[in-house]
Amino acid sequence: MKKLSHILPKPHGWLVGAVSLYLLSFLFAESFSPTMSFKLEISRLENYIHKEQREFSSLVADTSLIGRLAQKTATVSEFNNLIKKSAGLFVFNKSITGVKLSFWSNQKIYPPDDLFNMSDTSYFKQIENGNGFYLSIKKTFADNNDHDSIVAVGMIPVMYRYFAGLPDRFEYSDDAASKISISLLPTNYPVKSISGDTLFYVSPTIQPDKSSDSLATYLKLIAVLLLLIYLHFMAEKTAKQYGFWKGIIFLFVVLVSLRLISYYTPFPVNLRQFQLFDPKIYGSNLIHKSLGDLLINTILFCWIILFAWQKLDKTGFYNIPVGKKGMIGCIASLFVVVLTFLFSYIIRSIAADSSISFDVINFFSLSPFTVFGFIALSILAVGSRRIGDDDGFGPAVESVEGPQRFLP
Repeated sequence: MKKLSHILPKPHGWLVGAVSLYLLSFLFAESFSPTMSFKLEISRLENYIHKEQREFSSLVADTSLIGRLAQKTATVSEFNNLIKKSAGLFVFNKSITGVKLSFWSNQKIYPPDDLFNMSDTSYFKQIENGNGFYLSIKKTFADNNDHDSIVAVGMIPVMYRYFAGLPDRFEYSDDAASKISISLLPTNYPVKSISGDTLFYVSPTIQPDKSSDSLATYLKLIAVLLLLIYLHFMAEKTAKQYGFWKGIIFLFVVLVSLRLISYYTPFPVNLRQFQLFDPKIYGSNLIHKSLGDLLINTILFCWIILFAWQKLDKTGFYNIPVGKKGMIGCIASLFVVVLTFLFSYIIRSIAADSSISFDVINFFSLSPFTVFGFIALSILAVGSRRIGDDDGFGPAVESVEGPQRFLP
């Protein structure tokens, strides 16, 4: 053990390695992940739309300017400022006789006719007989003159789509079309307005190669493995310096806390992305949601049991006063009975609540999940065996034949 301690890094070295690998995984994902690249491109698209929405809101907030545009009395400088904008502004005079266009800032597009029958809000659609996809924003003002109202319409270009063999092009970026494309069906990549409403969906132009995502995941898993090794060394150190009970309590509390975090957060990674953690294959209860959860729980259980089994006999725990032997024996027996029923439930559940075949006679019905199921049961058996081991748990009692254990 001393030679091994010279070879392996000191406990804090494991922690430094774990933190370094975990941070490296995030850096790798940010820099090289295709999925992250899509999300960044969507963020750029949303920022462009939000900027144009804010500009339109600021523009229509100047009601005197809108009035001058409707009355065709705007100055040349005001007109020049409007035609420089990428979004088109259209001002209409609406009366009982119809809708009349009074001002337009560009000639690339014209608002769809059905927009005037809608309430004031934002609409996204592909303009028929037009040149692509636009976000239309409508704002209606009351008119004090002869007209019933003034309608201001903003046409924010999102993606140009021509019918002459030209490639698609987004207004905010010339190379965005090589990464994303507007989808007419819902996808996992929504684009939202400044108010948080979903406007439309996009999809990647090329399906991502997930190798970089996988590497980031592996780095996180290795980091967690190093963290667990560090925690084991710290538990050993705590038990040596402050006593067995503080060491076992430290190990138990830390492992249970990390396990609870993994249940409710994607730490260290989103475990549900792995088929081993698919509830369709096996799912028993909130604790054992999948075969992977059962495997992790059995490993942690066996870890704590072996840690205690290795050290408990050296603590003098079995030197129990004669008056307390009966009470300790009853508690130990009750503990074993509870664990026996719990283990029986798990064994029955893994056969009854799963789609895993354990028919070893029919070899071709077996699957890799069968192997993982047997591994989980084997680890569980090792832990339960140590609980009742003649050299393991169980307080000693004196008899004619010498010291014996309460737990056979």
